[in-house]
Amino acid sequence: MAKRTRSLQWCLKADVFGIPEGKYEAPVFQRPSAEKKKASTAAKTEKRPKNEKLESLDDEDDKPKKKVMRLTPEHPVPTVAELLGEDNFIAWWEDVDMDSLSKADLGGDDDDDDDDESQDAEADQTSWTTCVHNGLMFEAPYEPHGVPLVYEGKDYILEPEAEEIATMFAAELHTPYSAKEVFCKNFWTDFQKCLNRNFESGRHPIQLFRETNFSKIWNHLNDKRQEKLLMTKEQKEAAAAGTKVACEKYGVATIDGIRIDVGPWKVEPPHLYKGRGNHPMQGHVTKRIVPEDVTLNLDLKAGKRPPQPNIPGEWGEIVCRPDVQWLAQYSPGGFTNVLKYMRPGATSPMKGRSDLIKFNLARKLTLRIDDLRKSIEADMAADQPMDTRQRAVVIHVIDRLAIRAGGDKDTTKTADTVGVCNLRVEHVTLDPATRSVSFDFLGKDSIRYQRTEVFDPLPFQVFADSVGKKAKEFRLWNSGTHTRVNKYLSDFMPGLSLKVLRTFNACVVLDRLLWKTPKGLFGQEVKLKAHYTEANKEVAVMCNHQKSVSKGHAKSVNNTMKKADEKKADLDASRTLVEALLRFTVKRFSETSLSDAAKEASAELGIAIKEIEKSALDVAHRDLAKTVFVKREKGSDESTPYAPTGRQAVSKLKTELGRYRRLSTAIEKLEGSVAERESLKTVALGTSRLNYLDPRITVAWCRREGFPITKVFNKTLLTKFPWALDVPAEWRFRPEE
Repeated sequence: MAKRTRSLQWCLKADVFGIPEGKYEAPVFQRPSAEKKKASTAAKTEKRPKNEKLESLDDEDDKPKKKVMRLTPEHPVPTVAELLGEDNFIAWWEDVDMDSLSKADLGGDDDDDDDDESQDAEADQTSWTTCVHNGLMFEAPYEPHGVPLVYEGKDYILEPEAEEIATMFAAELHTPYSAKEVFCKNFWTDFQKCLNRNFESGRHPIQLFRETNFSKIWNHLNDKRQEKLLMTKEQKEAAAAGTKVACEKYGVATIDGIRIDVGPWKVEPPHLYKGRGNHPMQGHVTKRIVPEDVTLNLDLKAGKRPPQPNIPGEWGEIVCRPDVQWLAQYSPGGFTNVLKYMRPGATSPMKGRSDLIKFNLARKLTLRIDDLRKSIEADMAADQPMDTRQRAVVIHVIDRLAIRAGGDKDTTKTADTVGVCNLRVEHVTLDPATRSVSFDFLGKDSIRYQRTEVFDPLPFQVFADSVGKKAKEFRLWNSGTHTRVNKYLSDFMPGLSLKVLRTFNACVVLDRLLWKTPKGLFGQEVKLKAHYTEANKEVAVMCNHQKSVSKGHAKSVNNTMKKADEKKADLDASRTLVEALLRFTVKRFSETSLSDAAKEASAELGIAIKEIEKSALDVAHRDLAKTVFVKREKGSDESTPYAPTGRQAVSKLKTELGRYRRLSTAIEKLEGSVAERESLKTVALGTSRLNYLDPRITVAWCRREGFPITKVFNKTLLTKFPWALDVPAEWRFRPEE
């Protein structure tokens, strides 16, 4: 008798989540109003007298006063001492030797790496002598909440392990993930294994996904969120203090006597895997990491003891390897073989050194790029072996289009995303008549890349020969192309790789665009910010750094437009008042026609003073101007008008003109913000700024244009690139220019 099988019925409709089909937004939380927060705080803390000072455990006089960093058009970039403090940094970048580079220096660990590329930067020389840290911080054991799962209308109290997995899925209700079939299938597969494994008879009563309701657990989680929103100031401070203590213990390391930040120092808790883009493994449950899964890398000399984990257990392995950059590593196991690392933080000298070397290599390439291009053009000739021709075309495409390299990977365990090196025939369409190649594939994070480019005869012929009569699912290039390309580039120039080549192209474009900044914009922040953003956007689009539109984008834009409309009404009223004051003062006080305030106001409004002097004073303008010259008697709520002097009239005109200009600037900023957010809603500017753009290009531009660097670099980027802050305004990415 044939074995009967029953297919699971997947239902993503109201009978599972209790919401209309196709809508996955969570209900709006009832956030506490300001009055409720104030009342809650007052009930738990006594009100302190107005003039009573808080008692301090430390003597205020002993605390060093922090200098305020003030940036002006004449001083738009802080010095390293102003940014980090006089005694809080070592100028390690002054000792970087470009002639003696190790593999660790050249490897790097960009945040924009391909998922399939190795993240373990090996070295061939010692990168530290002493290294001390406390390892990774592990998640506390799961605490059951006892809220039942509803199946076919009945409540089931689950075992802690199964309850934890059910809670993971309940947290994703009303999100796009709960509407993805692959996510739900993978979750249900793991959840069933857990249920059946812990059930006495071997088969748990909960079997059908469509009959399972997670709403009670979701409501429990929602209540927890509400409690968090209603936390008092004292409770928030206590929680922040606990996090700070943990960070001070696990978030730092001492390498060669220098205390540096590390990260990430917390082990990922068990969760439903999401991956990037349309990952085939999303929804599977990741395992709980324990000390036995972790390898520590630190200095264990005689007499030194390893750190103790914060949960019961022993470290899987302890090594002393000064030839790698990671300080701890572990494998999530199961469906992914990508190792997780704890490394020196972005602001550490170790990471900063690799950044500086990478950008210096890209800058050095500007002197040899013509030789490289001539070499790869010669390698495209028909008399060359096919591997050589394909290698040359891959370099040519990345040099021209700055597409990600890609590499070999198992698409059954990772998202089917590609770069230049692992393109398939289906990803390109050739048009011999125009010698154009149309690219259409999913890049990083499953963002679609579409572009048509016309190529010269040699590279186009390599495309045509590579496609040949292959089926669409076959690879375009021969296997191992990625390895051959990087080997060729490193032989051409030590340290050169496809990533450095992309970095070179990104930097060249930004440097060229910023040197084309229109003249006469010195210190004009709004226009300069728009110019820089447009240049940054061009680089991001070229490198295909994209993102999906955020959920709150439309609402945020609408709110900003409403603010702009409100200020426009205020601006119209202010303009009318400025004109009334200008006409009033010029007609009543002849000397005011020569005052700076009157000249500025007439130029701002486009009304000549001579025209005002010739015309009669309008009654409406006179009455409106008089409403400004009122005073309130002491102890009285009534205002009485007064006859102003010429000086008083000019003073009022100057005050209102200042308000008019502030409103104009505010509207310009709001409208610029709306236009910027609309044009950048699918563009990720931060990726290129963090990994591909030499910060010295931005610093030099800020000095030339008097633009505060804090408007484009946040504190993280500034502390990541302290070595870039001292370059002069005339610095150029191309040394020969």
